Amino acid sequence: MRCVRVLAACVVLFACSGHGLEWDAAALQREAPALDSAALRTLAGTKPYFLPYRGVLYAFLCRFSTREPITLAISATAKPAERRLVEAVLRAWEAAGLGLRFQEAPLHQAAFVIEWEERAVPTGEGMGLAHSVTDCRLTLPEHELAAGKTLAAELVTARVKLARRRADGGEPPLSPSELAGAALREVGRALGVHGSPRAKDDVLAASDVSLAEVGSGLLAGESLNASALRALYALPAGLILAHDPIGSEYTQLVDRMDNVARRNKIEGPILRVVDGARRVFWRSRNGAEYGLQVVERRRNLFGRAGAPIVVLPEGRTRSVLPRSRDLQ
Repeated sequence: MRCVRVLAACVVLFACSGHGLEWDAAALQREAPALDSAALRTLAGTKPYFLPYRGVLYAFLCRFSTREPITLAISATAKPAERRLVEAVLRAWEAAGLGLRFQEAPLHQAAFVIEWEERAVPTGEGMGLAHSVTDCRLTLPEHELAAGKTLAAELVTARVKLARRRADGGEPPLSPSELAGAALREVGRALGVHGSPRAKDDVLAASDVSLAEVGSGLLAGESLNASALRALYALPAGLILAHDPIGSEYTQLVDRMDNVARRNKIEGPILRVVDGARRVFWRSRNGAEYGLQVVERRRNLFGRAGAPIVVLPEGRTRSVLPRSRDLQ
């Protein structure tokens, strides 16, 4: 009965696919009719952040605040032409209707960092032209929250790596149009949209082979088709897309680590997305990180497992939590 109950609860706002979990925009619209329905439909194909906490699995959005400029640093290794390309990308995103502004800052003070690599960079799908890491900082709720409510959540850091070549050093460098297209797409993803938007003409859905066309449009001064990011920034920051009561047995590692962090005044939790992989971690004053990996279950295990995710402790986290069967 337990598995049946949990599965029934999940399918209200979560839908299983061959690629893991997708949230249901129509179900959320029924729960919170005041939300922008067009924005919800636009974002339906993207991947939310997941937080398992106090017996509940939350799926939510996270983005940068628009109250202040985003402090940004471009790597000192960027060539003059690369810097000009990145500056064009930033101007394009500032003009895209998101309400965002960028402000250059020293590297150690920058929330958003853009770096360059000589060759293709590792991504979740193999070697690619760009890679990004984003961190979302949370203030955990004192009480359980329903779908359509908001968490205190916002992106606080992003790091983007861009490749100069497709593979090894023997290949010719990417053209200016390809470089501009890769930078435009990856900076956009680092602003908060993970996964591929369903609108295939959205710049964030561009494939590697179509980046030259995307970049040519940017360099020619064409306006961006950025429907997914405009939708994200039109919705409340920290919007809860789905609220699934999965039981404390599935969230106990996060709950226990959060108790340890509160007692020892360790910053967190922070949720990190790297090419679709999800991590929850806390950071001490000396920079030590205590992390948990949040892994999606695939469809063939969903009903049998009784929960759509599994939480795995990292080595340092094991050392600070009391020993118990689930840590062995």
